[in-house]
Amino acid sequence: MSTLRNSAILWIVEKLAEKSIELRGNPKPEMYAGYLTVLVRGEPGFALCSRVGVFVDDPEQYLILSQEKAERLQGLWHKHLSSWQSRDPDNGRWGGAIIADQLIFSFSGPPELVCEAIVTVAAYWLGEITEYSQVLKIADISRNPFTEELVDRIRHWPSLADFDNLDYRH
Repeated sequence: MSTLRNSAILWIVEKLAEKSIELRGNPKPEMYAGYLTVLVRGEPGFALCSRVGVFVDDPEQYLILSQEKAERLQGLWHKHLSSWQSRDPDNGRWGGAIIADQLIFSFSGPPELVCEAIVTVAAYWLGEITEYSQVLKIADISRNPFTEELVDRIRHWPSLADFDNLDYRH
């Protein structure tokens, strides 16, 4: 993936993580930082793995969880849309990752439903999910109360086509 594409992904995930603080019913709004992992569907290795935000606790656990969810979905891409479908808390397998058209997005740090909303909305904004019905389908799998609210909060934001004009450099 290109440097500009990675910058766009990181920019939107960071902005959505910051917006997640305001979500109604968010059980831990102070936990917005996390690790983002992106894989290209069907290809080995991580296309992007990055820290997002400032952690209030040990970030290492979130890196491990983010990578685990992404790798799990890589093996299940032909039958799952969301890591919620293979969620198994007794064995440390959580929700918070989704499969888009070509990419797998995983985020770990905030509560798992918030993570899922962040990556689902990011994939939609980036054009990796082209149909809003797919956003709703992913949210329905986990009964995610945050996805639609997060979409509503960014409807006025510039599109990816305007990204060259955005200040995304850290």
